[in-house]
Amino acid sequence: MELLKTVCDIIKNQLGLQEDQIWIYNQKVNIPTDKKLYVVVSFDDEEVFGANLHPKTQEEGLDEETWINVRTNISINTFSSGTECLVRKYDIIGAMRSVYSLQKQEKLNMQISRMPRVFMDASFATPTERLFSYHYEYSIMHVRKVTHKVDYYDDFSRADMSNKQNIKIEQ
Repeated sequence: MELLKTVCDIIKNQLGLQEDQIWIYNQKVNIPTDKKLYVVVSFDDEEVFGANLHPKTQEEGLDEETWINVRTNISINTFSSGTECLVRKYDIIGAMRSVYSLQKQEKLNMQISRMPRVFMDASFATPTERLFSYHYEYSIMHVRKVTHKVDYYDDFSRADMSNKQNIKIEQ
C-alpha cells in the first residue's frame, strides 16, 4: 500500500491535483460527473526475484536481516468527461520521470520504470458524451528489509557418539 501512496503523492504533486482527484483503486469512491482530470492507481501483480540473508553482529547479539527483492506492477488510469485527460495524457509519464519522483524513489529505496510497459487510449463513448481515459502500466523494483533477533550460541556441545548400538560401522 505504501508503494501506491507514494505513486499517488508523485502524481498529485507533479500534476497539481487536489486530494479528491486521485485515489487508490477499490476505495468506494463515487465517479465524479464534472470535467476535471481524475486518476486511479492500483496493484496488478508482484514477482519476487531474489531473497538474501545478511547476518549482522550487534553488541546484544546477532540480527538477521532478510532482503526480499520484488517487482510490483501497477496500473494508473486517468479519466475525464472533458478534454483535460486528452490534453494531459503525457503528464503521467513526465511525473514519473520528474526530479521529485527520482528523489522519492531514492529515499524509499525503489525504482519506477523509465517508461510505462503499457500506454493506451481507453476512451469510450456513452450515450450522452465521450469519456476520455488513458491506461498506463509501470513496474516498480523495490527491496523489503526484515530484521529479526537470532538466538546465537558460540559454544555447542558435541553429540555423544559412544552409544554404538544404533551405529553400524563397516570396515
